[in-house]
Amino acid sequence: MSVTIPLPQDSDHFSFVVELDGASYGFEWVWNYRDSHWYFSVDDANGSALVAYRKAVTTFPLLDRFTARAIPQGTLLLHDTSGAYAEPGLTDLGARVQLLYYPVSETAPL
Repeated sequence: MSVTIPLPQDSDHFSFVVELDGASYGFEWVWNYRDSHWYFSVDDANGSALVAYRKAVTTFPLLDRFTARAIPQGTLLLHDTSGAYAEPGLTDLGARVQLLYYPVSETAPL
């Protein structure tokens, strides 16, 4: 079963720590006003960067390109609840677009 990671709807820059598959990860999300997209970074529990400033899109798993063992091994997805697969706007995260994590023991519906 997927885990919905809560995201604020009223900020253009936020961070949080979440446990995924038994390990803690720090996430930072930043809205880029120049290209009107969200970008995110992932750190390990010690604050070391694992993924830096990656564009957040709804069309494929967010961490699939990365093979480092330290990143979350499950599937991290942005899910557009409208079914339109539209990219998240400034106030869409946590509302129309949900951040879902499928643990490594599950298969994400792609």
